[in-house]
Amino acid sequence: MWKEAELASVNPNHVLHCADALHMFLNAEDHAIALYAGALQQIEENPEVAEPDTNVMGAWVNLFMALSWRGKTSAALQAYAKATELGFQDPQARLLVATHLHALGRFTEALNMIDTVLGTTEESSVPPSMKTVAQQRRVELMKKLRV
Repeated sequence: MWKEAELASVNPNHVLHCADALHMFLNAEDHAIALYAGALQQIEENPEVAEPDTNVMGAWVNLFMALSWRGKTSAALQAYAKATELGFQDPQARLLVATHLHALGRFTEALNMIDTVLGTTEESSVPPSMKTVAQQRRVELMKKLRV
């Protein structure tokens, strides 16, 4: 285990790069999640440690995706919220969020998230297969909500 003083001297920007490699190239999601979470926490507590070119929003997005792939739905939604606070907007990610909300039984929120994508200009950037699944999920949610 690292001692607290040694951990404080670790550059969180370098940790994010290591997490990216684990996440994107080695499929070592659990390790990537731990590194993303630790580095992002350090950056949130001490924003001055982030280098000017550090893509904090991108790190939150990558954490969201890694958590999603590992089935950690609630934590994934928290990471997504952090990414959106920093300006992240992606219709495909919104549809993944809708899937998470559905899994948590938050049907109205899931339906609203799908509706923010389908029937808007964002819909054109969604692959056809994903759009079909979203449309099916929308019908299912409307039945559950008796809309």
